[in-house]
Amino acid sequence: MIKRHFTPKNMARVGVVIDRFEENTALVINSAKNKNSGEVLGICIPKAINAFAESIVAEKPPATALRYLTFAKELGAANFTFVMRMEETFQTSLLGEQFEMTGAHKVSYVDTDVWLKSFFCAQILRDSAAIDALNEVDETVFFNAELKPDALDLRMVDLMQGIYKGHRDLNTLLTNAWEAEPEDSRVEYVASHFMPLLSVMRTIFTPDAEAEYNKEMREAVELHKKFWSQSEDHEWEPEAWVSLPLIAMAALAYDHKGYELDFETDYIPDWLVKKQF
Repeated sequence: MIKRHFTPKNMARVGVVIDRFEENTALVINSAKNKNSGEVLGICIPKAINAFAESIVAEKPPATALRYLTFAKELGAANFTFVMRMEETFQTSLLGEQFEMTGAHKVSYVDTDVWLKSFFCAQILRDSAAIDALNEVDETVFFNAELKPDALDLRMVDLMQGIYKGHRDLNTLLTNAWEAEPEDSRVEYVASHFMPLLSVMRTIFTPDAEAEYNKEMREAVELHKKFWSQSEDHEWEPEAWVSLPLIAMAALAYDHKGYELDFETDYIPDWLVKKQF
């Protein structure tokens, strides 16, 4: 069992944070619906992901964690549709409430990091409509974003999109990502997160590689834990309490190959991997 690097001692505090977020969901939806606020869509994506992770750690009912993961996915799909459909009206749905929005230009929360997190949420939920919406996003959006992409960011997006667009040569996309150079300031993060993810993905698309898949997944989990254990400043980073990318890859491996993890870890809830919801 690979345990989480940090578990809050005061679960009541975590519960308060979750309750506060839940109280604000109606305000978020109303702002998007009545004010056509593209900004609120992006701002709330990381908050919904944090609420998802907090729900897992606080051992809330699976339906609660699923609610916030779904909210993050819906916010992500709407957020990027907003910038892809400028001056066009489109239908969106947030937590069961359907309404129209009109796309417009914006530069915040449309970077590759937000896109990847939104995509991982859609992967975990097996939401083909959200995946299709995110697959429409092109590099122009990322180059116009407030946070500019580096070469690796763009190749990671290419790879994820290629999986679902039926790209004929995923090995080439994997190689392109492997060889892309990240910015110097991100080397440690990339080595702990992106490179292990690429190693896992390679095994998913290699025949009869379940043993190697488990080896790479175990190493990826250990690297995730090591990175987030380095500083007390990281302890209250809810997104690190679970690994969204590794849950997504485990779900992909399970669906695509029937691969199952041969170890347990707090970072990858099995019920999400096996779509027991």
